[in-house]
Amino acid sequence: MKAKVNDIQRHTAYDVTAVVCKMLGDVTVDEVYGRTRIRRLATARHLVAWVLYRLYLYTTTEIGTLTKRDHTTILHSVAKVDEWLSLPNCYKREVEIVEHFVNAKRDT
Repeated sequence: MKAKVNDIQRHTAYDVTAVVCKMLGDVTVDEVYGRTRIRRLATARHLVAWVLYRLYLYTTTEIGTLTKRDHTTILHSVAKVDEWLSLPNCYKREVEIVEHFVNAKRDT
């Protein structure tokens, strides 16, 4: 069953993706929403899914609808970033991006 996604959710997801791309520096929004499985793009997708799921409380089905992925793929992405957060000094750049979103969310 496909989740209904409203315009506000769609814009929020796009904005989150744009910020992740800007912080990573070598990824575009179109690439994140594309089908290529290059590591840097997969990493960006994982981060976008984590932020939308953990901070914006989107369901995995909603995120999947927005990113044209299956909800189980989103679950995998969230688990992957949770794993990165538990590893000291690994994925430092990615963890900094997550921290940026956490801090921004607190300030609002």
